[in-house]
Amino acid sequence: MTIGPHKPETLVSGELASAMAPVRSGVEDLAAIGATTYHDLCGRMFQTLISDREFLATFYTLPPSACLLAELSVERLSVDWSDAEAVGNLQVGDFACGTGALLSAVQRAIHRRYRRAGGDDGELHRRMMEHSLVGLDIMPAAAHLTCSMLSSAHPGVAYGSARIHTMPYGAHDGAVHIGSLDLLREGRSWQRGSGLELYRPGPRQTDRRWRAGAGANRGIYHMDINGTGGRGAFDIRRVEPGEVPSYVTLWSHDARRETRLIVGIDSVAEPRAGYQAKARKTWDRTASRLHSNRDFQLNSQPLAMCLTAGPSIGGRAWPNVIPHDASHEVPLLLWANTTLGLIGVWWAGTRQQQGRAVMTLTKLPDLPVFDTRTLSDDQIELCEVVFEELKDRDFLPANEADRDKTRLDLDRHILVDVLGLDKDLLGALDTLRLQWCAEPSVHGGKGTRPDGR
Repeated sequence: MTIGPHKPETLVSGELASAMAPVRSGVEDLAAIGATTYHDLCGRMFQTLISDREFLATFYTLPPSACLLAELSVERLSVDWSDAEAVGNLQVGDFACGTGALLSAVQRAIHRRYRRAGGDDGELHRRMMEHSLVGLDIMPAAAHLTCSMLSSAHPGVAYGSARIHTMPYGAHDGAVHIGSLDLLREGRSWQRGSGLELYRPGPRQTDRRWRAGAGANRGIYHMDINGTGGRGAFDIRRVEPGEVPSYVTLWSHDARRETRLIVGIDSVAEPRAGYQAKARKTWDRTASRLHSNRDFQLNSQPLAMCLTAGPSIGGRAWPNVIPHDASHEVPLLLWANTTLGLIGVWWAGTRQQQGRAVMTLTKLPDLPVFDTRTLSDDQIELCEVVFEELKDRDFLPANEADRDKTRLDLDRHILVDVLGLDKDLLGALDTLRLQWCAEPSVHGGKGTRPDGR
């Protein structure tokens, strides 16, 4: 049977064999090059092919990471694994399921434990698909892949309706839907009542650590600056020598000129014809001196944040950070470039590539920083003194923080001089700094790692 646009159509056996021959040949070719040894091949391909991955924050969960999280989570469940009814009554939810890496890993972890207890997980499959595994995503293709992956555990077992759903996102008619920014502001994306034993609700602010979003606004998405179709008001071009433009931008990365706390602008934002008013509105909304490193290449770039000499628009590489209080600009800059600040960016960012941490616009408000609102006037003045002392000194790439004299001085000034912590803390920080620099996801295998020099 084939499913066409209108009604099922019957194929005779000879036609079916002929129609499936190219599929069989393709599968054999993939098996020959080792594709069957990859976990979650569909998920990997999906993330490679999706065109709007960044805008929708569809970041692929590596199979080893999913397996580790699943094992740690399932191990905590209090259930008799030999009791089919008890296992079948479990519920697991991933409310940003993507291609189903985490749900599939949990499914396998449950199956393993049930088999070890003497059960047949094939007999459990229908119950799990219809009741236990709950997944939500805003992308239909991702939801279909999740359902396919979960079904493939026992492809010969039929079931009714799975609980994998494509959801609306954003705010419509006053209602909050999955993916709404209201969820981040309110810190609430899931409410108890459905009885899920395991769930992953997506980003939430549930702790008391102070984050950048509490004291600063993030800049706008770069497509709202120069996007086509009337979305953006500007065209971006390189600045000419001696030019004094009206609207300046820090648009791209160049590690060679990003070694000091103040980074020069590199581009001009030219208002498009008929968009002068919108251009001015965009400038007033987002221009600032403080910028955050979005794609932080830890093993070649020194700065997590930088300042420009005057207000500028931040592009894709250096989005704007707009403090609520202008006097907090320098303290935030200094903190972000201390060893603890670098570790905070590395920890909060997305680390899908070795030696790189991605701090997207949506994640920027969650960046852990020290609470600049608690600083006294004297402490803020001390930060200005430290800035003046260090602004003309060069920093080494972040992964070389353990031997960066400028970074060591910055750490001492902020922790001891500004925050008044005991000097004895610096010894422990030396150890932490060296351990962080030796982390493979920081140095990326580069020869500048501590044991490679």
